[in-house]
Amino acid sequence: MKNRFRGLVLILMAGVLLCSTTIPAIAKEDRPKERFENMVKELQLSPEQVEQFKKLRQESNFKEKKEANHKQMMELRKKIVDEYALQNYDKAKIESYKKQILDLMRQGIDGHTARLEKMRGILTPEQFKKFHDLREKQFKKMMKRDPEIE
Repeated sequence: MKNRFRGLVLILMAGVLLCSTTIPAIAKEDRPKERFENMVKELQLSPEQVEQFKKLRQESNFKEKKEANHKQMMELRKKIVDEYALQNYDKAKIESYKKQILDLMRQGIDGHTARLEKMRGILTPEQFKKFHDLREKQFKKMMKRDPEIE
């Protein structure tokens, strides 16, 4: 009887553990979809505009490019630190790594501004203003949550 109870408790604990790791992951996957649906509703996008946004998302791969650039920048930063750790470090290598980081940053900024330019082409001036206002509100909310900012 005691062993059965222990087995049941272990099964329940495993279930709770499994749910606690999978539910947040599922919720996180739905977050972009929810944000997009909210944007459609808030900006009162036409069906044509919705299709244009979907096409823009597919062609730009903005998130994937951003993550890849970030990963490369982190690797380059590590190379800088590793180079400085050497007895006779090479300043030219460090400068080369810095230039590569700046190029990646520039690519990110260029991609972001190109995406905003395309969004301006999809939205009416009124919708873009409302979009900007919503982003500002979201940004301020995010900044309040950051403990390092306060």
